[in-house]
Amino acid sequence: MADMESGILRRERRRKPRQPLGGPLTITWERPDGCVQVVQATLADRSESGIRVMSGERLDPRSYVQVQMRQFGLAGTASVRYCQRHGMRFMAGLEFMGGMRWPETGTPPAPARG
Repeated sequence: MADMESGILRRERRRKPRQPLGGPLTITWERPDGCVQVVQATLADRSESGIRVMSGERLDPRSYVQVQMRQFGLAGTASVRYCQRHGMRFMAGLEFMGGMRWPETGTPPAPARG
């Protein structure tokens, strides 16, 4: 994959490609002090086994969070793989855990009704 701004070639390390996808999601986790933190985030893109999100809160790498994407009918646990400042927000990569997966077809599941 080429980085168009710098001209540097970067090798894609993921097994499945990312696909742009937007929409709101809720991320919940327990802080070290025992308080539960809930943040509304924005989906940036997805791969078969995870998502990249924009959040107003920093997510601790190597921690576990609960993810809920009502519009796609998906909810479950994810591992925070990285979290980097992106302007006034944070870009985080979340890897699904416990069998949570997007379908292998090119489209996400239909939005949940109800």
